Amino acid sequence: MIRKSLLLIVICAFAKQLFSQEYNLTLRVKSEPYMDGVYFHKGKYRNHDYWVGPDVYNTYFIAFSDTSSKWIIGKWTGDTNKMEEITGFNSSSSSNFPLSGWPDGLRVRIEAPTLWYSSLSFVEDQFNTGTLTDTIIIQHNKKRKQAFSGKKGDDLILKNWVNVYALPTGLVPHILHINDSTLQFWISGHSFYHHQDSFFTLEFTDGAFTNNGTKDSTYDAEMKIKLDFFNVVKVGFKNSTYSRISDALKGLTNDDVLEVGEGTFTECSIMAPKNLTRFKIRGRGPDKTIVQADSLPQNAQGRVFDFTDCDSVILEDLTIQNGYVTESPVCGGGIYMNLGHLTLSNCRVIKNEIFSDNYDLGRTSGGGIYANRVRIINSEISENKSHSSERPSYAKGGGITVTSGSHIINTTISGNYSDHYGGGICMRDYNTKTTFIRNSTITNNEVSAGKGGGLAFGSLVEFENSIVYKNRAHDSASNDLTSINTVYVKNSILGNFDEQVFTIAGMNSLLKIDPKLDSLKFNCATTRTHALLPGSPAIGAEIPSEYTQFTDQRGYPKKKKGGDIGAHENNSQLDFVISQDTICRDTNSILVLKPGVVKKGIFEGRGVSNDTFDASMIKKSGFVFITYKYSGLNCSSFSKTDSIYVRLCNSEEIPEAPLNITYYPNPVEDVLQIEVYNDNEMSIQVCDLSGTKLHSQYSPDRKAEVNMTSLKPGFYVLTVSASGKSVSKKFIRLYLR
Repeated sequence: MIRKSLLLIVICAFAKQLFSQEYNLTLRVKSEPYMDGVYFHKGKYRNHDYWVGPDVYNTYFIAFSDTSSKWIIGKWTGDTNKMEEITGFNSSSSSNFPLSGWPDGLRVRIEAPTLWYSSLSFVEDQFNTGTLTDTIIIQHNKKRKQAFSGKKGDDLILKNWVNVYALPTGLVPHILHINDSTLQFWISGHSFYHHQDSFFTLEFTDGAFTNNGTKDSTYDAEMKIKLDFFNVVKVGFKNSTYSRISDALKGLTNDDVLEVGEGTFTECSIMAPKNLTRFKIRGRGPDKTIVQADSLPQNAQGRVFDFTDCDSVILEDLTIQNGYVTESPVCGGGIYMNLGHLTLSNCRVIKNEIFSDNYDLGRTSGGGIYANRVRIINSEISENKSHSSERPSYAKGGGITVTSGSHIINTTISGNYSDHYGGGICMRDYNTKTTFIRNSTITNNEVSAGKGGGLAFGSLVEFENSIVYKNRAHDSASNDLTSINTVYVKNSILGNFDEQVFTIAGMNSLLKIDPKLDSLKFNCATTRTHALLPGSPAIGAEIPSEYTQFTDQRGYPKKKKGGDIGAHENNSQLDFVISQDTICRDTNSILVLKPGVVKKGIFEGRGVSNDTFDASMIKKSGFVFITYKYSGLNCSSFSKTDSIYVRLCNSEEIPEAPLNITYYPNPVEDVLQIEVYNDNEMSIQVCDLSGTKLHSQYSPDRKAEVNMTSLKPGFYVLTVSASGKSVSKKFIRLYLR
């Protein structure tokens, strides 16, 4: 009885000290890192403690609001009577101490040793193979002289400093020591059971921390991590549950994929259910999967897709056409998404229109697309229209209207029309974020009674290796571009622009010269491009940067040196990558082969039949090379080879213990670090995916460094040999941003 009383006294004393003013708080905000730091206790505000931080130049507060009965975060003005709450930064908890109830991505802790995770989930790769491609960064705040144990390159799991519980079979965790405050966490392998989301637990042991640190005194030393596997719901396939896209969307949950089969789907105003905010719609190619509001232009009773209030939508391999909007909001004939982030990849948005004959309907904006923020890559936006008979000055953005900073990459924007502003693209005046346009071609767009035939920007814009030429505007000085800000031009061809309105800045600008563009055609691809005619100054004029893509709009790889400006790369090759690195040689070893953008070719190689690879047909373990070949009308014969490693997995065979290595980072920018655990020397070889040897070296030590700076960005194979064993791994050479 005495012992229990003493324990109660100790607990009460600790609680009293915990909630006393001597304790400061730490704040981490994933979306607003400038708010991160220590918030110092300043006193009482309406009978509750309050804190101010993180520094004297940019200060915020944490306090209790009597009005909302919640803990809030806001801008500190130096006066407790004038504390400005930041909308959305409040806690659902009304307890005496503000440690819980905050929204996702925001965390409040007592100033003590604490771990911070950049994410609490791993997301499955786009091929739905059970592979997880994300990396989580784990950081230590190094309070009370505590930090991570070990040295750079140590794997804390191999050292038994971190335990992992309930990770599905087939997945292998890695936690790599970067420095005493930073760890890199990723998962290799692939799960065989990946059709339902699951969780696993990460637990740091005492040995993971210096200064005799213990896990029970460090915040978040144990953490539950989500494995976010997505489900694929199909529509338009044989035996599919659904025949309509709008019905199939009701069967999705967040982060799922709707796969649409071959055919033409005529549905008007396809909407996502209110509880569905993040998803992907994937077709079979813009030549094979067509989604339209009507069979004829200017005949529909609405747009094609309506993603009102969605957070993130990805559209791949589709044609979106024949939307016609005449009712408020008169925006987004093909796609309307007023919030969040819209991504288009290998899509055609064509022949959509918005039209207003009513003065009171207000803005008429975004004939093809109206969105908050877009990322458009490898796509065609053409023949869309924004028109108003009663208020022409409100008709903007024939092809696209965007209200926030965006990225347009490897895309052709051609033949779009608006009455007043931005025939191809319109950026709203109040946007303050930069839009980046890279390796794109913007031409033949028109404004009949205003400015900016190609583009009209009220915000910042940066061009790189792009063409903006031969657009038309009523104000001919701005045939191609008008803006109220400085326009940054990096190695791009820019035609007529109003020199009195804005300033051109940048380097290697090719201004007011003819890029010699061919007409808009299907140049051996499923989206149309403007090829470069002989003698074009855009041929061989590209200056690559860390943002340069490996392929052009059609999916054909760029030249290693002397690539072309714009969306079309002349005399190029197609692209093809096998979706996984390895496969088991057993009776259930069938892999479906998927080509890149060009989908009418054939596969060749051992174990290949039509578009499948059967690893059980391979007699020995090792690399097998598969080639994808394509030839079409007015095209050269193209081919691309990739490799896959076949391993022995039959239960009747007893495989030899593998060579245990660690290699990092992956992707690698300059130097790849390699360590072999069961030997003291090794041989190293680097090959491209066709098997061509590019580098080899011998290391008399169990650790080695390989300089990768001579390699072009892309996929490669690393082979490490020691003690008569070898292991091969794919890695990516990448310019990090």
